[in-house]
Amino acid sequence: MKRSIHEIAHSRALAAKLGALIALAAFMGVSLLETRQRRLAAAHELAVLHAQSEEDARTALRLRQEIADRVALPRIQKSAVEQGFTAALLPSDAPPRATPTLALTDEAIQEALGE
Repeated sequence: MKRSIHEIAHSRALAAKLGALIALAAFMGVSLLETRQRRLAAAHELAVLHAQSEEDARTALRLRQEIADRVALPRIQKSAVEQGFTAALLPSDAPPRATPTLALTDEAIQEALGE
C-alpha cells in the first residue's frame, strides 16, 4: 500500500496540529496551576495578616487595661493623700463641694506611680 505525497503531507500537518493542541493544553494547565498557587498564597497571606491583627488587638486591649489599672482614680488619690499632694481646686469664693477634688501635677502623679 503506497501512500501519495498528498496523504503524507496531510498526515504530517495533522500531526503538527495535534502536537500544537497538546502543547496548548499543557500550557493552559500550567497557567491554571500557577493561578491556583497564587490564590492559595494570597489566602495564606491574608490569614497570617488576620492573625497578626487579632494579636495586635489583644495586645492593645491588654496594654489599655494595664494603663487603666495604673491610673485608676482611687489609686492615684490614695497615693496623692499619702504623699501630701492634695489641694482644693475650688476658688476661695466658691461654695465648698460635697466631695473634695484633688489637684495633682504631672510630677506628683509620676512620683506617686514611682516612674
